[in-house]
Amino acid sequence: MRYILVFLFLISSLFSFDKTHLQKLKETNSCIGCDLTNANLSGLDLQKANLSESDLSGANISLSNFAFGNFWGATLKNVKGINSNFRLANFEGSIISNSDFEDSIFKAVRFQFSEISNTSFKNANLWDALFQEATLNEVNMDGSRIAEAKFLENDLRTVSVKDVLGFKAVFEDSILNKEQCENLKKENVVFKNTKCE
Repeated sequence: MRYILVFLFLISSLFSFDKTHLQKLKETNSCIGCDLTNANLSGLDLQKANLSESDLSGANISLSNFAFGNFWGATLKNVKGINSNFRLANFEGSIISNSDFEDSIFKAVRFQFSEISNTSFKNANLWDALFQEATLNEVNMDGSRIAEAKFLENDLRTVSVKDVLGFKAVFEDSILNKEQCENLKKENVVFKNTKCE
């Protein structure tokens, strides 16, 4: 029986965050390269937090304030980030998958060279966000505000953009499908060397 308990403890430790890392984040507002998998960061004020190269997979970061935060090179898989504030945060080079950021604020966020898949930004504020050479697969932006956002050198054919507010959003050197193009043209977006296939 003792061996079974030890085994279960070892298995559970493989799938949980490092408590010292979480404490460091709360005390210093910085945790670079930290293990925060499955951590509960919901409802926290972590404005200007530095989480670059950290693993937040499985974390609950809903209802939190990460404005001006640094998520450079961070991993966010299976993350729950509903109704949080990421205004002016840096997600450059991050990996985001199977996550939910519905109703969150990403105003002027940088997503250059990030990889985003199977993720929802439904009804989110993506005003002036920068998606430059980002990989976007099966991303839901329905009902979001993408006004003045910049999509540069992206393949967006699997991104859902129904009922978006897209005034002056720029799509440059990118690829869209015909349905997306028809929806976006109604929003006075700017197409520059962009294909509608």
